[in-house]
Amino acid sequence: MTEKTNNWRTMATSRGTSAYGPQRIVCLTEEPTEWLYMLGEEWRIVGISGYTVRPPRAREEKPKVSAFLSAKIDKIIDLKPDCVIGFSDLQADIATQLVKKGIQVTIFN
Repeated sequence: MTEKTNNWRTMATSRGTSAYGPQRIVCLTEEPTEWLYMLGEEWRIVGISGYTVRPPRAREEKPKVSAFLSAKIDKIIDLKPDCVIGFSDLQADIATQLVKKGIQVTIFN
């Protein structure tokens, strides 16, 4: 992201940028981690779920910041994510805490 903007939504719709979308993603569940690795976008991931087993190298490469129903909120904040991706309304409490800290959260259900 440039110094002019740290808003990934603005950047994603701007012409002339080389990187689109969120640059620092925390994945609260295994599935988005697996998707991003399959797409070759693992460099965007800054934190993963402690339950992540696929792909195996993710456990070695990325810090573990959550279980399914709990998360290390302070550790997530320290990673300075511009997006947190989760799954299930069961993670609503985690999402609420992060949103209150100004972090963009997307929960799929």
